[in-house]
Amino acid sequence: MARKLVSFDEATGKLSPDVETALGNGFATKGEVGSKLDQTAVDARVRAVGDATYVRSVNGSAPDAAGNVSVAAGGALSISPRSPAPPVSNFIAPANQAGHGWTATGTGVTAEPNDTTDAVIGSQSFRYTTDGTGSTSFGIDKTIAAPVDVTGKYLRMWLKIDNYARLGQVSIWLGSGGLTNRRSGEPFVGSLGEKASALKGGEWVIIDMAISDFAASAGTPDLTQINTFRLRAYDNGTGPITVRFGGFALVDPPAAATGGVVTLTFDDSSASAYSIARPYMDKYGYAGVLFPILEQVGNPDRITVDQMRALQNYNGWEIGAHAHTSAQHALGMAGRTEADMRAELTTIKDWYTARGFAPTSYAYPIGEYDAIGERIVAEYFRAARGNATKFVETLPPSMPYRVRAVSVGPATPVATVSALIDKAVAGKGWVVVVFHGIQASAPSSPNTLTSTFQGIVDYIATSGAKVRTMQQVLSMV
Repeated sequence: MARKLVSFDEATGKLSPDVETALGNGFATKGEVGSKLDQTAVDARVRAVGDATYVRSVNGSAPDAAGNVSVAAGGALSISPRSPAPPVSNFIAPANQAGHGWTATGTGVTAEPNDTTDAVIGSQSFRYTTDGTGSTSFGIDKTIAAPVDVTGKYLRMWLKIDNYARLGQVSIWLGSGGLTNRRSGEPFVGSLGEKASALKGGEWVIIDMAISDFAASAGTPDLTQINTFRLRAYDNGTGPITVRFGGFALVDPPAAATGGVVTLTFDDSSASAYSIARPYMDKYGYAGVLFPILEQVGNPDRITVDQMRALQNYNGWEIGAHAHTSAQHALGMAGRTEADMRAELTTIKDWYTARGFAPTSYAYPIGEYDAIGERIVAEYFRAARGNATKFVETLPPSMPYRVRAVSVGPATPVATVSALIDKAVAGKGWVVVVFHGIQASAPSSPNTLTSTFQGIVDYIATSGAKVRTMQQVLSMV
């Protein structure tokens, strides 16, 4: 694992990266800067996998093509860490270069097919602005000359929207012989809320999607002969949104993804993770991931430190990080100051270290986070999980600090989770399931019926999916 530290070159007046070897999770303790930068304004802890660290802004300036940024004395440094996405096997429908072939359909938008002012891959993107009426009639289409076989692949998309609060939905169509025979999927809906969504306003997102998440919506599409694509991202009627699209690519899942993977996670310290979930999962040799609220550990009906050690040492469970106190848990990781969030995560790490644990996975409290919260969490942990999804996750996750998950509450039917597991098995995907307390009868939100929990575990055993912890998933690919 390598880390990238940032230093200041006084001769050129630019920031330059220096790569050095680091142990453990590859966390740099602090961004290194020269005398021309105000040291007190820089508290940039950088986590990088290989060379995948990006300077987000210095005094509002963006990096040039070489990754350098001109810096004034006293400049404030902001760094956005990302893990590298898996390699593209087939860039089937790019919009990132001249002559890309994407065209606008429908009415009610202003389109610029060759926008060179904002691109994350290549030299341009396809930009359009909706009319703010909530119309779903507009889309951008592309037909390719040679049909492609998308069976068993992931579809990758590069997308940016400017205003999440106005988002209605993002919809993708895949057609064979045109769009009369098509599959479609909706990876993002505005009603989910930005704090819980992997799509954030004002930033480019790269997302991989299992083809099994695209259901047949018209005719009889042939997945071996896909030749037509449509992207529809539209507003919710409260005002216009501007959409920028970089293209679609096909990605080969790793061999380890064959058959799909499920991860069973347990939030908020309930003793039922040990007393109910553990023995039932032991029937199948399954291990889970515990994400406790630390101040609750040892309280009545809550898990104890000794039980946490037993889960880890005897049952193969992973002990992850979640929150220090109930009050901190209620805040989530959005809209807080950097100092507040960093103090919380440092306290959590210290608590675990004092008791012999070394968590590498994190679950966002109440499933909420923003770009700053994500960046700070990335300084401390290898991956982070939300609690909401419309699509199964992929392997490896295209956004390791925005891992998609499904929460199981009092009224969640087994069939809802089973359907996601089926999609993961068919599409070589990953389903992360979130439980809280498990109760035999009349569970209060967000807890789960024992029979529902057992039904999900039993279904996994018949599905052919593998059960792995988050640590294991991140190490298997």
